Amino acid sequence: MNRQVASERALRSLQRPTDHVIVVFGSTGDLAKRELFPGLFPLLAAGLLPEHFRIVGTAPSKGAPSQGDFKPASIDAVTAPPHWALPEES
Repeated sequence: MNRQVASERALRSLQRPTDHVIVVFGSTGDLAKRELFPGLFPLLAAGLLPEHFRIVGTAPSKGAPSQGDFKPASIDAVTAPPHWALPEES
């Protein structure tokens, strides 16, 4: 059995967790942008997050973006290529 088939089988055997709230402290910082938010997206795509969940971000009020500015920046963080991606072969 190849590794991909084994990992897909393992993912299917996992139960979806109960509904909950994920709180991200420092949600406007570099760690959240480069690691935490992009890391949540594959979990969602694989069905490993609860059916109903909320992500609440907190940050110091000094210099924090408005909700209107924060949402697009978070979407950009999730859709941007990962910083650890291997270069494409030419």
